[in-house]
Amino acid sequence: MSSVFEPAVVLKLLKSREPKNKQDEFVTSWNNEVEKRMQKWITRRNQSKQSVVEAQLCWESHIVAYVKYVAKIMLIKKTSLAQPSLPLDVPLLGPRFTPPTYLHLTKRSFIADIQPEAMLLKPLNVIHPFYYPEIADCCPRCNSKTITWDGWTTYGSCAVHGIDSEESALGYQLRCQSCAEGKQNMESCFATTSPIFWEKMQGYEIPRGIPHFFQRCALTRPLYDMILELCLSGTSGGLAENIEQLHIAEYFCKHQDYLRYYQLRPATPMKPLPLLNFPDPKNDCISSDIITQVLLQHYDQTGKDESAQYLQTIMGRVLSLDHTFRAASKASIASSSHERSRPISGGTLSIINEKNQILSWRFCLTQSVEEISEALTQLKIQYRKLGEEDPDEIIVDNCCTVRPKISKVFPNTHVGQDVHHVIQRYTGGVLNGTKNPHAGAIASEVSHALLKTHAADSANGVTEYRTKDEQGKLLEEMYQKWAEKGCWNASAAGIHQEQMKHVARGCLTRTRQDICSDGSCIEGSHKGWNSLQRSFASGLPVMNALCTEFVLRRNIRMGLKNTPEDLFLKSTFGSHRIRLVASIASLTNKLIPSHPILNRDAHHLPELPVISSSESFGLVRSENALTFEGLFKMEEDEDDAMLFASGTELNSSNVSVKADNNESLEVVSTSHSRTLASNGKRKASEISASPVEFPETSPTKRACTAATVASALATVKKKPDHSFFASFSSSSTSAKAAPVAAESSKPSPSTTSSTSPTSASSTLAQPLPLPSGNTTSRQSRSEYLFSRSTGVNPEALHIKTTAEFHLFMDMCAEGQWVSYSMTPRKWAVATIAYNERLQQKDPSAIRKLPRALLGKLGDIEKTISECIAVKNFKSKRGSTTFWTRHCEAVSLVQVKGIDSTRKPQTCGRCQTIMYPFVTGHAQNHKRGYCSDGVKQVHRAIPFPQPVGIFVKGV
Repeated sequence: MSSVFEPAVVLKLLKSREPKNKQDEFVTSWNNEVEKRMQKWITRRNQSKQSVVEAQLCWESHIVAYVKYVAKIMLIKKTSLAQPSLPLDVPLLGPRFTPPTYLHLTKRSFIADIQPEAMLLKPLNVIHPFYYPEIADCCPRCNSKTITWDGWTTYGSCAVHGIDSEESALGYQLRCQSCAEGKQNMESCFATTSPIFWEKMQGYEIPRGIPHFFQRCALTRPLYDMILELCLSGTSGGLAENIEQLHIAEYFCKHQDYLRYYQLRPATPMKPLPLLNFPDPKNDCISSDIITQVLLQHYDQTGKDESAQYLQTIMGRVLSLDHTFRAASKASIASSSHERSRPISGGTLSIINEKNQILSWRFCLTQSVEEISEALTQLKIQYRKLGEEDPDEIIVDNCCTVRPKISKVFPNTHVGQDVHHVIQRYTGGVLNGTKNPHAGAIASEVSHALLKTHAADSANGVTEYRTKDEQGKLLEEMYQKWAEKGCWNASAAGIHQEQMKHVARGCLTRTRQDICSDGSCIEGSHKGWNSLQRSFASGLPVMNALCTEFVLRRNIRMGLKNTPEDLFLKSTFGSHRIRLVASIASLTNKLIPSHPILNRDAHHLPELPVISSSESFGLVRSENALTFEGLFKMEEDEDDAMLFASGTELNSSNVSVKADNNESLEVVSTSHSRTLASNGKRKASEISASPVEFPETSPTKRACTAATVASALATVKKKPDHSFFASFSSSSTSAKAAPVAAESSKPSPSTTSSTSPTSASSTLAQPLPLPSGNTTSRQSRSEYLFSRSTGVNPEALHIKTTAEFHLFMDMCAEGQWVSYSMTPRKWAVATIAYNERLQQKDPSAIRKLPRALLGKLGDIEKTISECIAVKNFKSKRGSTTFWTRHCEAVSLVQVKGIDSTRKPQTCGRCQTIMYPFVTGHAQNHKRGYCSDGVKQVHRAIPFPQPVGIFVKGV
């Protein structure tokens, strides 16, 4: 609730309540208190180099005096059992106070003092127990009742970002005795404007009117809601620009109001008023980094669980699954060295039901069909918990390839072929492609041969399929008809034969003709996936959050359209804030039985069912990617094993940013330290690729003199900026670090008598031993999110350092590694040998997955081919020894029948040289399939073709 606060008017009203002989004393006390508080704020803010606007601070000090006055009236006396009420002669203002406008000034005075600063005062949000009694009873962190409210914040108000103008917020401090006496090292005093006060509340649980507070800033509720609503339709930078334009427009409106009221003010020689220059606007709008942080924190607190909770309640009888790669390609990882990589090579796998609702989705690390089997296995567990039978049908675009994996999970489910891809394959065999005037007619006849009635033409809106005999007959007639007209290219015959095999197996028929089972809806859903951050760069945390939000909103929209019997979904009225709706329903149903007779006319509201399913979505752990299809086992670090064993979930908000004196950014786990000191300007966006540090241990507090600490730090600074030493800046303690501290502080037998400060200083100044394992690696925010969510260290997917590269090249030459002779089993053996030798050279090095070696070999073979083609073997240093040796180590092409200077043909999927030997050789790349069995699609070469080069159009 907003109220215009006029200090003179409020003071006069409150003064009238006092006896006449004490009214002057009341005014004097009021003004003295306001002046004293304002001067205290100015002193504190000058010391911390914060902005000081005396008019703003004076107005806010009057508001504090008013709030203290009304809060004192409402204070419950110990001898009274009734809750006091505010008298009618006391105005109830707040909790959002807005400054008086020119309208108020002109109505209060005929010749008002029109000044520009009157329009530059910012509204003030007061977060006080008087306005929000629900926060006055217990500590928000430990729920203890032993609390005391201990005055206002010492620095005054803090800045709050708004939609069209900036605001401010003033908090009240709370002290918790239980937190102060607790064994855990946590703060016991915090203000209502601190994010710690609200960290255990989700967004919808915060009382209405209170801004949302973050580590770096605060946002008004309307701005917070607008960011969440518009996050899918734009970028953080674009939204920040729109908000800035709204601020500038508001500034000019205020400037116009000043000139208008100055013009309306009567000109009088008794009180002349000059026209003043209007101050320039301040560039204090919300930044794109903060908008990104708001989105990620909403995903961690509410969005992730909200979307998963609703997904676990959706079932289907006919499922469709497919991959899309464009959206997943934007989920890149930014390393601490500002290098970007795209580890999600398998795209985004989504599964929808016959009502076009998404049941499950995940980012696939590889293109192996095993990841489809993993997703379906989790889906089967969900079916069992809901008491549902296996789905009747699953529609895919490569039925015969994935059927064995699907049948292993759902043995009684029919696997069908998507009609959309059949039409696309036939049109791919049309001469000149879409430029052929008969391409549309051919696609229409293919559809007619497979479908008896389209959904748009049927009475119930469901597509009706023909039997496989009818489909085979009509497809053959269609092909022969257009073959006589010369509309097919050379590849059309093979395409037709392949599709006729699908028809003979019954892949294009349907067992359910009463519900939608065409599978084309999932192709339409790809437009929604690919529209996220279209034509804009993005990172893994942001794309993961956006995809989660997209799935929830799409399911709500499609559910309202196709599932009218879902009462809870109907009660949302299309809102995707389902946790807010569920909390309202739960509270309503809880209050009705409290007074059954009085509340007999109140209706119970439908609640969202809670399914205790272990199914996970988005960025998930894949055993297939970790084990290389069961052939390779990566040894996990102890910390990683404990993390996944305990079921600890990773939150993007568990990673905070702090800036050191050199303006470099480090990210530390806030499970060790929630409050971080900051110097200088900070950035919270994942895109900044800030170095991340997650120390395993933190040292215990040591008692030493200032000189000892200075001497130790001077010695440590000479060492490299190692992440282990950086962990000493944290104030938290850890049990694992205690032995290290004890060992360093315990005197040895030979130096027991030496207790001088010099000896103590030299002892502390000695270089500390590095922790074992891979805890010294510095990771960016996206790298940490990826490694903790998937169990795969991003550095295990690439060979980057010089030592790793030279070891790889040496082993390539020793083992005669060449892509056309390497099988998955050989890759697993080679990776184990590589990791053993890498650990011998550097025990702290990251062990690699076979995918890293496979990709690196493909890159090296391309480089070697280019060196041979141009006959240039010089390295960056000008030496030819290195590349000459490795170009001659392994023959990448067959010696007979192929020009050695020509670049060999490489498979774009598995990075293997396809045809190094003569035609028909057993070690050549299989035509149409890679070594792991995944189908490789060849594109037809358009006619006319040169004679003697291409065979059957490819």
